[in-house]
Amino acid sequence: MAGCNDALLKVLVKQEDWKASFFPITTDAMRRAARQVWDAPFRGAIRRLYLQEKVFELLSLQLQSILVD
Repeated sequence: MAGCNDALLKVLVKQEDWKASFFPITTDAMRRAARQVWDAPFRGAIRRLYLQEKVFELLSLQLQSILVD
């Protein structure tokens, strides 16, 4: 199991570029998704589902910027 964690760390932390890995540049798509979270137009269970989708969208955008290199 430790080998799996080491491989994952090598993907996420590219030598001395740890700041770029953990704090990637905020893109327009990230800003747009964050604004949509802030302005969520729904209430109740639909709002919760909408916000969960936006969290996954933001996560995928962040991972995309890390793994692009």
